[in-house]
Amino acid sequence: MKINKIIGILLAVIGAIGEVYALMTINSDKNASILYGRYTYAPPFTDHEITYITIAAVSALLLIVGLIVLFLKKGKKE
Repeated sequence: MKINKIIGILLAVIGAIGEVYALMTINSDKNASILYGRYTYAPPFTDHEITYITIAAVSALLLIVGLIVLFLKKGKKE
């Protein structure tokens, strides 16, 4: 297996895991009881909200880059 394929798979897996984790945490925070945190994910954002929004954005970027690297074909034939 070529190094580009390995890097693409690795980036895509890390991005997918991070995206699922961040979105599940955001969903849990928004649906939690009033006694637990009160995160609304509406401006002005708390430090916790900014952290998970950033994790979601970076994970989505890693997933996209990983898929591009994975399916990118070089011009020359081998």
